[in-house]
Amino acid sequence: MEESRLAELATKEDILRLERDIEIVRKEIEAAKGDTIKWTAGMFAAQTALIVGAMFAVMRINQSAPLPPLPVVQEMRMPAPLQPAPHAPGQGVPVPAR
Repeated sequence: MEESRLAELATKEDILRLERDIEIVRKEIEAAKGDTIKWTAGMFAAQTALIVGAMFAVMRINQSAPLPPLPVVQEMRMPAPLQPAPHAPGQGVPVPAR
């Protein structure tokens, strides 16, 4: 039983090997961070260029085809509403006749 316990314990060699593996993984993570930042910046630049290019294409399409003249429309206005006749001060409000 004691031999199985001793077999489960890590040796100094095991610890050194793990420290080397941890250092390798850290370097890979740092490289992945750099690549992620590069890809993010690249995609941002590509999307911006795509949007600007689409804007110029739409502006060029709109400039190439002149708009047809608008039809002449006669303006129609309603007559002004009737205003009640002003009353003299002190006489009260006039009552309309029926």
